Amino acid sequence: MRKKEYKRTITFASDFDLQKIRKKINIKGYVRKGKFVRASSREQDVRQKAFKVAAISLGVLGAALGVGIAGAALTKVRYNRNLVEFGKKIAKGKVTFKMKIPTTAQYYKVPKPTNKKSLTFFVGGREPSEKVDGEILMEGVIKAFKSKKTDQVHEFVPLYHSFQGSKQAEGAMSFAKSIQENLEASAARGYNPDSIAMANEIYKWHKLNPDKAINLITHSAGGFQGRDVPHILVAAGVNKKLLKIFSTGSPDFGLVDDLVNTKRVMNIDDIYAKTIPGFRKGRVGIPSLHRNTEFVPGSLSDDYKNLVLKKAQIDAKKTGKELKPMSELDLKMAAHLHPAYYRPKTKSPAAQKTLDILQKFMFDD
Repeated sequence: MRKKEYKRTITFASDFDLQKIRKKINIKGYVRKGKFVRASSREQDVRQKAFKVAAISLGVLGAALGVGIAGAALTKVRYNRNLVEFGKKIAKGKVTFKMKIPTTAQYYKVPKPTNKKSLTFFVGGREPSEKVDGEILMEGVIKAFKSKKTDQVHEFVPLYHSFQGSKQAEGAMSFAKSIQENLEASAARGYNPDSIAMANEIYKWHKLNPDKAINLITHSAGGFQGRDVPHILVAAGVNKKLLKIFSTGSPDFGLVDDLVNTKRVMNIDDIYAKTIPGFRKGRVGIPSLHRNTEFVPGSLSDDYKNLVLKKAQIDAKKTGKELKPMSELDLKMAAHLHPAYYRPKTKSPAAQKTLDILQKFMFDD
């Protein structure tokens, strides 16, 4: 039993479902390039491929945490088992983790029955204390789909995590460092309190609306919760067919694999598009796994650059600091932020493509 659980944890169940593969394979075998191939050898090929991909994910995780593959595997197994355990506790009403609602929150909704098509939740990334990123993300989607009145068809609910209320890191590398530190803290603890609190909140909505689809839209560091929450909810008894995850600009360190229907979007100018920036002495960026990811064309149009520059000027005036020229890294950081993905008025090619993918994946029946 333990061996099966271990294998399921460190391989990609969504990509390599051996039970489905067996159904597709003739019991005796099949013909490939004019030669007969036994079914068992085909299945072995799939197992080897699954093992290879799992090893890559452990390599990335190990590099991010500064440990070897064995250490990464132990960390991953422990973390994923805890997701399941917390899911079971949520189903029994024994979880005490609660979302911390910021004092500046404007759109918090108490769980209630709804007659809308789905429950669609928003998890933002890191933002300064005066901003609530999940709400900003939700506002962006509402404005983008205003003509379709999507928020009137689907129940839109922002979620809140402990990133809100913390001081925003300054500069691209400091921002990347803060995100990586969040990963390290969760890995060392063995669980992410925000993920548990959010899953608990979603579960309350689910109990009042048991047949409704559950959509989760995440951005940046919010993608960490986006990977955790489905595992917790499924362990709590939620049918995984009800769940869909859509994520933008989120780095993939390999700590948690996809369990439900997932689509990620990464624009080619994003700071996380090619590597996950490292911050330890002597370390370069490590490659992101980019599983279930679709890359979209660059976002750095002149309109968007002007928007970013204007914001930098306003921030400099507020803080009294001198406005510095934007480096290539700063522009990549700018391409990581919401407007590059969710605001077509900036004439960002990435934004329009992102919204097209979101529409087809999550809101089209």
